[in-house]
Amino acid sequence: MENPQPWFLNIKLEKKVSQSLPENSIEILRFLSSKDAFLVGGCLRDHLLGSPIKDIDILVIGNENGIDNFFLEKEFTRIVLSKKEPVVRYLKQGFSYDLTFCKINSENKTTFIDNLKKRDFTINSLAIPLQEFDSQEVTLIDPTGGLSDLKAGRIRCFNPKNMVSDPIRLLRAFRLQCLLKFKIDIYTLEQIKANTSLINKVSFERIRDELSTIMEEESFTTIMQLSDIGLLGEIFPELSLGKEMLQGPYHDNDVLTHSLNTLKELEKLLVTEYPGWFMSDINLKMASGRKYIFLLKLSALLHDIGKPLCLNYQNGKVSFTGHDKVGGVLALKVGLRLKLSKKESQILKKLIENHLRAGYLTDLQFISDKAKRRLIAALGDDLGGALLLFLADALATRSEARGYFSSYIKFCQDLIKFKNSRPRLKKLLLNGNEIMKIFSLKPGKEVGRLTAILKKAQEEGIVKNKKQAKDYLIRFVKQNTE
Repeated sequence: MENPQPWFLNIKLEKKVSQSLPENSIEILRFLSSKDAFLVGGCLRDHLLGSPIKDIDILVIGNENGIDNFFLEKEFTRIVLSKKEPVVRYLKQGFSYDLTFCKINSENKTTFIDNLKKRDFTINSLAIPLQEFDSQEVTLIDPTGGLSDLKAGRIRCFNPKNMVSDPIRLLRAFRLQCLLKFKIDIYTLEQIKANTSLINKVSFERIRDELSTIMEEESFTTIMQLSDIGLLGEIFPELSLGKEMLQGPYHDNDVLTHSLNTLKELEKLLVTEYPGWFMSDINLKMASGRKYIFLLKLSALLHDIGKPLCLNYQNGKVSFTGHDKVGGVLALKVGLRLKLSKKESQILKKLIENHLRAGYLTDLQFISDKAKRRLIAALGDDLGGALLLFLADALATRSEARGYFSSYIKFCQDLIKFKNSRPRLKKLLLNGNEIMKIFSLKPGKEVGRLTAILKKAQEEGIVKNKKQAKDYLIRFVKQNTE
């Protein structure tokens, strides 16, 4: 290809792009390379950085011209991301091909260059002809100075209008900073600050996905920046209510600063041996594809969102009685807003509404086995997460509280040891048929609910034989129907 513009650069790659791609993508790219198409965006950026390619972005000059049928015949899922250009995603087995179709222009394909100039950041505005994906010497098309920014580790927006045209880019700049360990260009940062309110125009699914990616990394510094420029408060107005709200004698900071510090302390704990006590895999993936660590960090950030609604003064002293339970209710609303799955929202609620319980037990001179069983039963699979949150919360209070940290660690160790030494519940005292007979029920949700209640009562040691189990359930039903 000739170089009609100064931004067409002939360069030699350290290795071919094809060497960074999954083997099954080669056939697909060979088919697409017969079109007037270019490899663009994050996949090219990652290849130049020597990172694995997670998905492929392709810019096609002209219409789809049989491309759609090609992907559908190979049983890809088709998702229209934008009807304007258009942009179509073809997805299969977790790997995606995002194709942008660019109108043909007889004047040296200016629409193609314009498309690159309108992309989010310069490091994502690079392109090579798709015919060269299996070559080491390529024509790098760089109309925005992306190669220089890539070498400098800089995230820069080429045109302020690009940020306004799709405000998710306000948050994406920080996601890229967190993932790539780059720095956001000062002018770009000023543009983000000036437009933080635009994030409210973005769907919360997109915001959630950017946040979850950030929080799966070492994220405190990035979250702190989001808070400093006001973007975090736009996403979580519940947090903003805690700004400059002073707390009791156990705290040096306002509610917002304490919440941020809790996230900071949690991330410190995650690189110690302590998570090994609690979780077999802190990076366990949920059914949604997001990792458990996202919910854990989110709970650290939001664990005190109930405080502003519970602010009270008793005998001249500030009090937030009940903020744990109120925070749990608010957590469900946050989960709904972020379009979390029902299970994810319940985990977030459970962690937040129980974040004080371990602390209450450590204040006791003697902790009964019954109290331990109740806490273990209440938290279930989230016991480890809740204990990590408890430790992080404690470390984020006044400096004097750190003197108690060794006793908190011992409490957690003893509780885990107690849990592991308990005999597992092998059999319910009453089975489903017996419960249906007692209450004249047919198979359904109510039987499942009563079974779960009985299981919890057995685990906590409240009932120990059939008669106690029957009396307990009858009493429970009576109390909840009056």
